[in-house]
Amino acid sequence: MRRTIPSVEGGLLYHSEIGSDPIVVGTTAWYDWLEQHTSFLFADRAGSFTAHKSPSGSSAQDWEASRTRAGKRSHLWLGPARALTLALLLAAAQALSAEHALAEPISVPAAQPTASQFPVHETAVPADPPSSLLHTKLYRPRTSSDVIPRAHLLERLNAGLSGTVTLVCAPAGFGKTTLLVEWLQTIDHPTAWLSLEANDNELAAFVHLLTAALQSVFPDSCQATANLLKAPQLPPADRVATLLINDLADVPEDVVLVLDDYQSIHSSQVHSLLELLIRHLPSQLHLVLATRFDPPLPLARWRAEGRLNELRRADLRFTLQETHAFLTRVVGKELAQQTAQALEERTEGWIAVLRLAALSLHNTSDGAAFLQRLQHSPDRLVSSYLVEEILAQQAPAVQELLMRTSMLEQFCAALVAAIMGGATSQAHVQATLDWLEHSDVLIIPLDEQQGWYRFHPLFQQLLQQRLQGRVSREEIALLHQRASAWYAGQGLIEEAIEHARASGDGPGAAQLVAAHFLWAFQQEQWVQMEHWLRLLPEEQIQSSPVLLVARAWILQAHGQLKDLPRVLTAAEQLLATSDSDTSKPNDPPSRLLRALIAILWSMVQFFSGQAQASLQSARSALEWMPPGQAHVASFALQYLALSHQVTGKEDVALVELNKALREPSALLHDTARLLFAQVLIYLASGKLQQVEHTSRHLLQLAQQADLAISQYWAHLMLGVVYYEWNNLYTAAYHFSVVIANRHRAHSWAVQEAIYGLALAYQAQGLGPQAQETTHVLLEWVQEQHNMPQLMTAYAFCGHLALMQDEVEEAERWLELAGEQEVRGSMIYLEDPPITTARILLAKGDASSVARGQALLTQLLQHVEAMHNTRKTITVLVLQAWAYDLQGRLTEVLAVLERALVLARPAGFMRTFADLPELSTLLQELRKRRKASQTTDSKLDAYLQRILGAVSPPAPQGVSLEELMRQEGLASLTERELQILRLLDRDLTNKEIARELVVTSGTVKVHTTNVYRKLNVNNRHAAVTLSKALGLLAAS
Repeated sequence: MRRTIPSVEGGLLYHSEIGSDPIVVGTTAWYDWLEQHTSFLFADRAGSFTAHKSPSGSSAQDWEASRTRAGKRSHLWLGPARALTLALLLAAAQALSAEHALAEPISVPAAQPTASQFPVHETAVPADPPSSLLHTKLYRPRTSSDVIPRAHLLERLNAGLSGTVTLVCAPAGFGKTTLLVEWLQTIDHPTAWLSLEANDNELAAFVHLLTAALQSVFPDSCQATANLLKAPQLPPADRVATLLINDLADVPEDVVLVLDDYQSIHSSQVHSLLELLIRHLPSQLHLVLATRFDPPLPLARWRAEGRLNELRRADLRFTLQETHAFLTRVVGKELAQQTAQALEERTEGWIAVLRLAALSLHNTSDGAAFLQRLQHSPDRLVSSYLVEEILAQQAPAVQELLMRTSMLEQFCAALVAAIMGGATSQAHVQATLDWLEHSDVLIIPLDEQQGWYRFHPLFQQLLQQRLQGRVSREEIALLHQRASAWYAGQGLIEEAIEHARASGDGPGAAQLVAAHFLWAFQQEQWVQMEHWLRLLPEEQIQSSPVLLVARAWILQAHGQLKDLPRVLTAAEQLLATSDSDTSKPNDPPSRLLRALIAILWSMVQFFSGQAQASLQSARSALEWMPPGQAHVASFALQYLALSHQVTGKEDVALVELNKALREPSALLHDTARLLFAQVLIYLASGKLQQVEHTSRHLLQLAQQADLAISQYWAHLMLGVVYYEWNNLYTAAYHFSVVIANRHRAHSWAVQEAIYGLALAYQAQGLGPQAQETTHVLLEWVQEQHNMPQLMTAYAFCGHLALMQDEVEEAERWLELAGEQEVRGSMIYLEDPPITTARILLAKGDASSVARGQALLTQLLQHVEAMHNTRKTITVLVLQAWAYDLQGRLTEVLAVLERALVLARPAGFMRTFADLPELSTLLQELRKRRKASQTTDSKLDAYLQRILGAVSPPAPQGVSLEELMRQEGLASLTERELQILRLLDRDLTNKEIARELVVTSGTVKVHTTNVYRKLNVNNRHAAVTLSKALGLLAAS
């Protein structure tokens, strides 16, 4: 049987006769196949669709997914070929199989919203994923046909390539963009272009654009920085700069990057990023800034250091010869000879004004009269006069269209037709734009094929003055409302919000954001949602239960649980008093919103130790949950199961989770969440073997589906298990994986991994490395702006100081941490109350020991009430130490034996070994058991293993080769190790090539192999992980 259409099933591409080898999705062969073909079928239990290349004449076409159902065709943009991973295809299938496809425009009656969305503004398209106008920013603008060669300026630009930065600074209309476009066409380096706008001022937006510009030239570049943008919270500018600099060092060739219209940037964060970037810019990148005025950057220092090449207003002015040559091309030799001298003097070489004059000359029959009028125009109004002259030559309808369009920063024919409200057809608008484009002065094309334009600044300024003077505020507001509606219909949400606000429609802007909350929730796009919320007035957020719930979920993504009760309470009060659709208890949107609130309450209550309340909130969430919301329900199931465990119903918890995991419709990210809940239950129950097994399952699934958060939780949990089993080398590896990818992992997972790595170093007798790790810890936590987590980090520093016999220093850290209550689930590595008890015992005086013993009694009651076997063992071990300090040997041995009985089935080691004071007591227990002829060979063998682990340095456990084989890591060749050592020296790929006398392409191949073998995607992660593995010496 012949397969006539290529299809993807079970992660394999079947592309010809049965019997031919299928291609694994995500491999090099898969991406090669995509480049050569235009369509395929995708079929999975999540759904099915047809994928095809979008109709585009460009060389790098995007792919789209489509599915027809009930006679209606739904589309979903997939992106370029390199983006087509199995995880993306599965997500697309699920999206297109949902009640309404994500990319399908849906019209929803305001009184009856569907269960999958909230009531929205009439202009919104709530099921659409947001789009962007990114492509218009990355195209070099087209140059006009009458460009005059300016060889002397091109030479100066070429000479500047030996430096770091070129600054082209002059007011609007001096030909900055045209000159740079012409120059880029003459050089043999790869080039990237980025046109900036006022809404690019947020650090995340700017970094996204910068990486997109570079990836338009080198598609595989800047992967670490791109991943960073997916994190719930962007780190400070200096951290971003460090990662970006490392990414740029991997760029394989020399490249010129132009940032056009840099005067649009006024963010101090972006300026700081750029300053750091330029200070450490890899040699293969040359940066060009085109701006209307000097940016707040250290230009004087760069001049002194020889980094800066400059072209300014005086350099860019047309000379008389250039003026004559230009006019000859536009108006003919005879008229040029008559007017060149006068126009050069009158315009002072201002190119845009000269172009306006030439356009007027071209359309007048009396050049002398035109010059006479121009001579009598005031100097400061010469440009306005010329624009007025050109406008007067247009038909009244064209003048009206241009005036009303001037309120748009950029536009296309469809948008202009929309804001005109049916006064003119799209075809007529397009014809007008085509004619204006040929004028080469009034509008500027922004891309090659999509038909987007902007006005020349001088022309737009005059048109806007006309608009303000001739059109009422109400009419201008209507124009903005129409623009907002059009942008919303295209999925361009940020632009829709801006125009809604400009029209004075704050509630409409808020409803646009609210309409996309569910999309953000499903895709975990908290950075995007947070950005949209920042565009809204605070009063609009405070008056919308949907937006308050969105803010609450953003807070949980940042790990800031302390702020959640206030926000959730405000949302509930609004739901109780509002007349909107979301306040109707039986309405699907209202039910979903209440379920989302209940989930967050369950989370807050679980982590604050209110187990019964958490259980009730999770049940409430499931009761409120409308049909078809399996993704949301998985959050409720997670906290339902965890709450069951802490109330002593572990079996019920596991039954609930296993039932959900067996659901055939479960999506990969929901499965990952439920598996992680299983891991936490097993961990609290002290079942380390099950923790290892389930974490391995979670890791495999998360790697296959590229679920970063789940992947690094799995690594963390494996690190915890191997640390407890005294397999310190393997533990350090897993902790290091999380730390190396810290900006892709959950902030709590990173903090825990840093704790774990410090403990692993300390257990190996590497005190200085452990101490250095605490510096990394404090730096990381301070970046998160999370005070409770900072207090916990201070407590851990005290814990480590105590392990290094620095009792006074430990006390100082504990003072910083402050007194913390005994509460919560205590499922992580550091518990401040337990550290407090340790320090009280370490002080040794009777009063401190008594206080420590009292605290341990309270802790034991708490952890037993929470059914936390793991922490029960820890508290019992500390109680044994306390009894020893009080000389109560009988109680010591009884408590110690109880701890051992609990710990032996799972093989706990470090809980005992991390307390050297127990060594003598364990020896005494063994001696007494032997003397009394107590027979339990397993317990005795276990006791002997613990005694062997007490004295550092502990044995490594496994060799490097065994570890790499166990973790599925391929061994590195000698050349790859050589490359790795040079990466550790912060050499760029170009510098490595010179060092090894090979090409940059060869270096790129080797670095790619290194990243693949270590399962990382950037040099910083590769170096960090290699040091943990011992492939590189620790610094």
